[in-house]
Amino acid sequence: MDASTTPSGSDPRQLRREFQTFAEGTRRFSSPEEVLQTYITPLARIFPAESLPPLLRPHIPNAATSSSSQSVNVVQVDPLLVESIQTSLLSRIVVDWSVSLAPQTLQDLAGFWFFGPPSLPSSSPAEVARGKVQQSALRTLTKHLSASTSSSSTVHPISRQSIVQLCIDALNRISLPSLISSIAKGERNKARAEVAWTETLRLLSSLPDRLANFTQGDLPPTFSSSLWIERVFVSGIAATLATIPKEGELRLLKDVLNRLDKMGYLTQPVDVEGRGFWSALLPHQNIAAQWPELRARLGAGLRLKLDRALVETLQYTITLRKGLPTGLVTAVERNKPGSEGVVFLSKGAQEVVGAVPLVLATFLKPRTSSEDESESDSDSSPDQRVVSTFERIALPTPLSPLLGWGWTTYLSSTLSPSHLISCLRTTLERWSDATRISRSLREEEVYLTTLIVTLLASTSSQQAEQELGELSRCPTLLNGVSSHLSHSDPLFRRMGMLVAELIIAATQRNNGGEEGGKKMLNFGSRVWNGRGEGREEARVLRGLVDGWAHHSEANTDIVKGWKVEGVAAAIRALGLGLDTSSKTAEREKELVREVKKREKAKVTRLPRRVDPPPRTKARALITMIDSDNEPLPAEKEGSGGPLKMFSRLQTTCTRSKSDSSASNPSSSDESDSDTPPESSETEIQRLAASLSGLSPSEAQHHLSSHPSSSPFPPPKQKQPRTKSSITDLDADTESHAPQFQKKTATPVYISQLAPLLKSSSRSSIRTALNHAARLIRLKSSTTHFGGEVRENAIDLTLSLVALHDNFGIKRFERLRREALVELAKAEAGVVVAVLSEQVFGSQYSGVQRGAMLDAIVESALTLSGNGGEMGEGEVGRRADKVVEGVIRDARKVGEEKVAAIRRQRNLEIHPSHSTRGKGLIQPHNPAWITLPSPAEVRGKEEQWTAIAGPIYFFPLLNRFLAYTAHHQTRTTFGAGAGALFQPETKSLLLDTLTILLPLLTRNATTLVDATSPLVEILSILLNPLDGRVGDGVGVDKASALNLLSVLLDSHLELDAGESLVRDQELVRGLKGLLGSVQELFLDLQNQAGTGGGGGVRGKVLSRCATILLVMDELDRRRQEALRAALGFTVPSN
Repeated sequence: MDASTTPSGSDPRQLRREFQTFAEGTRRFSSPEEVLQTYITPLARIFPAESLPPLLRPHIPNAATSSSSQSVNVVQVDPLLVESIQTSLLSRIVVDWSVSLAPQTLQDLAGFWFFGPPSLPSSSPAEVARGKVQQSALRTLTKHLSASTSSSSTVHPISRQSIVQLCIDALNRISLPSLISSIAKGERNKARAEVAWTETLRLLSSLPDRLANFTQGDLPPTFSSSLWIERVFVSGIAATLATIPKEGELRLLKDVLNRLDKMGYLTQPVDVEGRGFWSALLPHQNIAAQWPELRARLGAGLRLKLDRALVETLQYTITLRKGLPTGLVTAVERNKPGSEGVVFLSKGAQEVVGAVPLVLATFLKPRTSSEDESESDSDSSPDQRVVSTFERIALPTPLSPLLGWGWTTYLSSTLSPSHLISCLRTTLERWSDATRISRSLREEEVYLTTLIVTLLASTSSQQAEQELGELSRCPTLLNGVSSHLSHSDPLFRRMGMLVAELIIAATQRNNGGEEGGKKMLNFGSRVWNGRGEGREEARVLRGLVDGWAHHSEANTDIVKGWKVEGVAAAIRALGLGLDTSSKTAEREKELVREVKKREKAKVTRLPRRVDPPPRTKARALITMIDSDNEPLPAEKEGSGGPLKMFSRLQTTCTRSKSDSSASNPSSSDESDSDTPPESSETEIQRLAASLSGLSPSEAQHHLSSHPSSSPFPPPKQKQPRTKSSITDLDADTESHAPQFQKKTATPVYISQLAPLLKSSSRSSIRTALNHAARLIRLKSSTTHFGGEVRENAIDLTLSLVALHDNFGIKRFERLRREALVELAKAEAGVVVAVLSEQVFGSQYSGVQRGAMLDAIVESALTLSGNGGEMGEGEVGRRADKVVEGVIRDARKVGEEKVAAIRRQRNLEIHPSHSTRGKGLIQPHNPAWITLPSPAEVRGKEEQWTAIAGPIYFFPLLNRFLAYTAHHQTRTTFGAGAGALFQPETKSLLLDTLTILLPLLTRNATTLVDATSPLVEILSILLNPLDGRVGDGVGVDKASALNLLSVLLDSHLELDAGESLVRDQELVRGLKGLLGSVQELFLDLQNQAGTGGGGGVRGKVLSRCATILLVMDELDRRRQEALRAALGFTVPSN
């Protein structure tokens, strides 16, 4: 039914019912003009006509125009009516009239009904109406977003597109000041206002998540959760603060900040794009004046989070946006002597140091009157609140030294001298904490030292004289300096010495007088000059203290230049709110040019190479107290450099060690040294530098430039050994420093082997390999040692198979194989399963796979009682020996069928035995032979029967089948898989199966279970389409033929092939497999003649002939069995 009249009545209930009929589709419009007039008429009664878009103004009725020219009455905005209009727009109008109405007109109509005018004066009555419309829009959008995500909802695609577009428009159209005005000015009932505001904040904060669910995670590129918070919440807070909010509006802003805190936004660090609360708030204008009023109404916990977030934002801005260093010395300056501190003390750094105090003073400043402060605050004065803020924010978190300098500038310009000394005392307590010193990093140490140094420098000679004197004598400072001096890091030691010197100097400077200048602490220039170990940082801090007056004056001049704009200019100087990527790059280029223009460094002189000062004679580390303690002749000649004693010590030690090794014949077994020859030289240089006061680089240069003092002199002729006495220190190597070689302890527990094998030390790996097999063999007895081997078996197995011979250890493969074999023998159920799995791992090499397969074969032969120790590469030879028996039997059967050969054999005389060089009569001593009892033999056979198939044979067979079938259809392999399917690796796997197959229990069930997967594998490997004879004959084909011949011979010996012919699929598979073998045999005969050739080709030819003979014998026996079953007599030979 068409709408004959437009809803022009003034009753909101009647209008709401009419628009509900439009939404339900029971009433429809006849023309686009009717649609626009129907929806614009109530819109013109809410907002002024001049605020409507130009495309909608021509459709405003005259009555609506005259009524809208008057002041807007907020009572006219009925939320239920607005929501029904918004619902009808989304569900019907945008779908039915998307073609008839212009897209821009339809978009303006929907945008105005959801968000109101884009801009309104802050004092306009329409501001409240816009806020109420936006509240209704939030409810409508939330209802559609939630309903559209349900499975039963059917939303038209155009409606879905309109909903998403309205959410994108809400980024710029939702006005937090309008929402606040609608609550503060439009709701007289406080309880109702509180409920409405809580609902509004809930809907605002949940809209990004609802949109993400609505789009199933496919958010538009122009919409994100962080962007929503910045545009709606943070920008709304800034816009509200710029309008000088009243008391009620400030309380609502407090609720906004609490909501952001619950969302976790305030505690989030600044992301890589520089987004955060303060990064979005600071660029806005006119917020500095009202921020203290809002901050005063917040709780102490929320204020602390905001203050920490502000400092983190400043840290991010200084380091990433401004490109200033995070430390005192940059990497470029460290490599260029004399240029340290150029960037830290540059004009750009001074600009940042001038801007940081302004920002801190503006946004951390407490209110002048404390009656409105949070009741949780216990600080009485503004200075005490500043000190408390400094202790809670600046001290616990390590910041950059540049930001520490800015904190000091802020404190010195805000606090009185006594409170400034209080900050210094608190910082010294933190700096002197022994627990912090032992755990903190260099960055925190440099930051705290910068704070102390700058706080000392900011205290003038007329201020706090008595406090500084007491501070220099307090036990906390003395203990802190002592803890720093005992630290292992040289930078910590130098920071401790620097703080001690500067505090004593400040105390003497403040005391003045003749007595004050006499006692000064000076550690000497040797501690500060040079490179490395914190020397550059100490010189930069000392230069900052010496030029404190200059830097303070420069900071003051910079701040005076910002007097007109104040904190806004400081924020721009920090690079907040602007796209400063190009400016930062230009600033970096300017800094580089400034460094190049510097003619000399301000901090220190250029280092020059000087010889070390003369020292006292070098003495041994242990001196014998004796009357004959006279200086050696070499010492009487004078000092030959600080490393003289190390040259004599090393020469003597080397000679003594060589003599001892020459006199000990048993040391030849330990000739596989664990320590490279370079390591001892480096260690000697390091110790020499440490004891002589030189840096490692200076010690190395000194040793290279003074060959006479080098601890490693060129080889000379061997000097005759002289008889030494107990007082001869050079002959006794134990009297000198240790030889810097620590022998790895022999492992006594299985759990010690895996960590040694995983280490990067050659000595540890070699020790573990040498003792692994013996220790496992010893601990394999569960009666005495329990489950120690089983507990560590998997970890130790993985450590052994993952080893590479990176250090050239003697007998490496043999030691690893012996250890794996002992593990497999001790815990076969665990270790063999791991080896069978790891053989097919793509991360292993062919050598590692060979070690695993060798361990499987050798342990199987040992446990079955069919073999002993194997050598390297013994698997292939063992497999050939197994096949030789099959070939011999097949040849014998074949020769029996040839009458001429049979007659010739009957004429030959075969010796019954061979003495092989021994006499015919041999003495027999039963004591020489120890045979196991029948019970022991049966017990071992039963144990092997239980593990032969389930543990040894079938896991390896099934994994090999799975890998072969999977990679048969692949043209390329993954990382490491190509090596697994090389001919040599496949040959080794097939030889392993060839050896294990005869060791299985000889019964029809076990053999048939093994036959099916074996036939499938062999069909893949012997496929004639996989490669022709010239390319396909290799060691893998020879091993496959070995396995096939052993398999057929096993069936022949078991039941003459009776169990083999029961399975028809198996018979068909064997038929195709024998066809491939026959084809290969004929091709090889045609290529190499009747002789067959030698090598791999001859081996393949002989295996093919053997398989054909065995199959012929199988067929003959089956025919004889069939004739016997039918009652025919079998003729005897």
